[in-house]
Amino acid sequence: MGDLIARYLDDLRSELRVVGRERERIVAEAADHLREATRALVAAGLPEPEAQVVAIDRFGAARDLADRFNRASLRATLAGLGDYLVTFVGVGLLTIGLSGLLGWGLSSSIFGKDFVSGNPPGTTISPARCADYLGFHPEAGDCYSAAVAHHYDEFVGYHLDALALGVIVLLAHLTWRRYRRRGAQGPRAHHAYVALATGSFALAASVLLPLDIWQTARNTSSGGGAFLVEGTMALVVSAAYASRSRAGAMRRELRRTDA
Repeated sequence: MGDLIARYLDDLRSELRVVGRERERIVAEAADHLREATRALVAAGLPEPEAQVVAIDRFGAARDLADRFNRASLRATLAGLGDYLVTFVGVGLLTIGLSGLLGWGLSSSIFGKDFVSGNPPGTTISPARCADYLGFHPEAGDCYSAAVAHHYDEFVGYHLDALALGVIVLLAHLTWRRYRRRGAQGPRAHHAYVALATGSFALAASVLLPLDIWQTARNTSSGGGAFLVEGTMALVVSAAYASRSRAGAMRRELRRTDA
């Protein structure tokens, strides 16, 4: 008698395309519903075999039920990926912006504008371009200094733009997440996102910091500091994500231990 429900649950499990605990949760809820419906029908006077048939018929075919959950899971998964992508972009823009603030602070207080915007060795400035630079910064007095000042303005301006855009993206995203109905994100892959973000920012740091060393070795006033501040901020963000990943792993381990 119970075989009808057990067979239904096996069919449902095989049709579901959701993963892990979510699949077992759906199957368990379906089992509870079918058993409760069967008990109610038996109490109303139906023999148990017929009660199971009626309960299953009212509940719907296993494939149809699984299809509904599969579609919902796919939508939730895509929404979750979008959620993580927007967060990653926002954090990336924020990192670029903060590196600009770091470069501005070091240039203003210690190293000078050459630190982030010095011209590479062998750079030649045409008369027309020199006139442009001096038009932007007539106070510089010479082409090289005017070019450095102009590139410094661009460095600071672009990084501040990235900072502002990153703040807007993250605040808008946070507002949307609070507005959106709870539980709409579907299966969680937070630990995978944190691991990916940790690796991505670590990779950026591993590229930018050696570029600073190479650029500085060629010429101490070649603007290699831009790579230094950007690589440093990428390394800081990677370390923050790594710390978050370790904390998440500890929480998951504690939950397994408690279970």
